[in-house]
Amino acid sequence: MTLLATPVRRPVATAMFFTALVLLGLLAWWKIPIELFPPVSGDSLYLSFVRPGSPPEVVEREILMPLEARLGAVGDVEQTEGEIRGATGFLRVRFEKGTDIKVRELELRQLAAELAHSQPAGTTIDVSAANDFSAMSRFVMVAQVTAPVDRDTLRSLVEEEIEPRVSGVGGVSRVLVFGGSRQGIRVDLSPSRLAALGVAPEAVARRLAEVIAPPRSAGRIDGFGRRQIVLVDGRPKGVASLGEVLLVPGLPVRLRHVASIDRTGGRERTLFRVDGRNAVGLVVFKNESANLVRLGRDLRRRFESLRGEFAERGVGFSINFDAAEVVEKQIQRLEKLTVAGFVIALVALMLFLRRLRAVLVVALAVPASLLIALALLYLAGQSLNLITLFGLAVGLGMLVDNAIVVYEAIQRQLERGRDATAATLEGGRRTVRAILAATATNAIVFFPLVFVDFGDSAMQALVTILALAYLLPLAGSLIVALGLVPLLSRRLAAPAALRAIAAGRRRRAERGGLTPPDTGREVFTSLLAGALRRPGAWLAGIAGAVLITAVVATVWLGVNTVSGSTRESDEV
Repeated sequence: MTLLATPVRRPVATAMFFTALVLLGLLAWWKIPIELFPPVSGDSLYLSFVRPGSPPEVVEREILMPLEARLGAVGDVEQTEGEIRGATGFLRVRFEKGTDIKVRELELRQLAAELAHSQPAGTTIDVSAANDFSAMSRFVMVAQVTAPVDRDTLRSLVEEEIEPRVSGVGGVSRVLVFGGSRQGIRVDLSPSRLAALGVAPEAVARRLAEVIAPPRSAGRIDGFGRRQIVLVDGRPKGVASLGEVLLVPGLPVRLRHVASIDRTGGRERTLFRVDGRNAVGLVVFKNESANLVRLGRDLRRRFESLRGEFAERGVGFSINFDAAEVVEKQIQRLEKLTVAGFVIALVALMLFLRRLRAVLVVALAVPASLLIALALLYLAGQSLNLITLFGLAVGLGMLVDNAIVVYEAIQRQLERGRDATAATLEGGRRTVRAILAATATNAIVFFPLVFVDFGDSAMQALVTILALAYLLPLAGSLIVALGLVPLLSRRLAAPAALRAIAAGRRRRAERGGLTPPDTGREVFTSLLAGALRRPGAWLAGIAGAVLITAVVATVWLGVNTVSGSTRESDEV
């Protein structure tokens, strides 16, 4: 027994197999992560530095060359590239493929912080990742909080009362507050106390640099299908804990013994204004496994609750950008495209076949193909995001083709007098090569990309994800066409088709062998004949219809763009 005969010879096993795939697809629809972008990152890090007032040769000697020398302690470095322009410059560090870029970023941040402490005041050394979409994958929304108070007071209100309420929403991993000045800590050393206790100011400075150093990487933990990066953070949590820091090993001299420690205002780095009022921004990120669409709905409900709670105090809330709403609109667009194409295909099939069971075969095959594609996407460890949704939208148009080809071949064998089993086997045998060739033709478009060097692993990963999202619906359609469609044709459509064929033969016998008139076929035949006789008129009519459609679509798009535009905020 060949593999193609399995759906006919083993219908129960085939039905159970496809039932399991459909259930897995439904589970994937519920469990698959939904995010804005896939969490991919590049293989390069950038160190940008500024030393105000210094000539290029000094910047090279004091910053660039020490950075290059210290990179020897960082593993997996493949290539470095530096450039200096005046008092500024950058160093690009490219790592080997497979390197954990997050761990290397933490190591470079620590290295840059240590070097920056030895430079003159005003020198900055920043570390950033190239083509890093991991933060964007967890990004949820940007919101602004306004109130008739100064920005510093508003920031304190947000940090103390609003930010904890937003962070408490299930699925939120982090909330960043921008605008106003962050409170800092000022340490004033007392020379008399230092002299009395025999502590040098330099020793205090070195000890404070050790205490407030950025978190250090302690490796990673792999387990339960996840990878967790372990950080060791020994920084004090406040003024009181900072005052208890020991300054000299072996002596009970603490920082509060030689200095006064007070909170102070910091420097404003980001300014927000909405409708002419001071504002503070909130940037919300989600957990890795959180569903972006559901979390966005929960956050909108939370902000609506906060809006009513703080209304008496003059505090307003506005959402500037909502990634959940963007992805939700794309999912709804995909659903509309699927339903529209599905309905058009079923209507066309009903007009030509005029058999409800035959249309039902395709009606069951298309959603089964889509659910199988979703299950494969979930098993591949991917998520629903703008990249995969685009790939699925492109691949959806080909889900119907394979099912129609297989059923039409089986129908033709039934009309030639074969029984249901023989017609199903022969129809599958005659179409399998054509279906495989058509699927391979659609898939081969991504083959040249294997030989393209994108120069960055992030771009390569994005193309791979797009290819998966495009090819998996094709794979699902192929599996359904070779397995589910023959089963449904044999058990569901073939008996009705045989009865219809027998009835047609009886009518022809009653009419003396003449075929009864088929109005639909005659209309279609006359239209086709007219198009072939007058191709110019038909081409002109088609061109006019396309032009009218383009004009109407352009006007509709412009009206919807203008009406859907949100009010602009005067954001600084």
